[in-house]
Amino acid sequence: MTNDEQKIAHRGGQLIKILRLAGSPGMDHVAIKLNCGLTWDEQRVSEKWFMAFKLARTDGKLFDLAADLYKDGEP
Repeated sequence: MTNDEQKIAHRGGQLIKILRLAGSPGMDHVAIKLNCGLTWDEQRVSEKWFMAFKLARTDGKLFDLAADLYKDGEP
């Protein structure tokens, strides 16, 4: 992944985390801001989703694309 792609994946991961935190009981805007950073695992998952959407834009066969995505690490 390029540096720009990593930044996009990170921001996307934070967007999803903010939505998840906003739906949690007891979370106000201050608590959400304090907890919106990504853990290492969350960052890894957000990068995997980014790559999945990037591959989905190509015309390859679905199972071949899944194999390409898997080559980069565990799902």
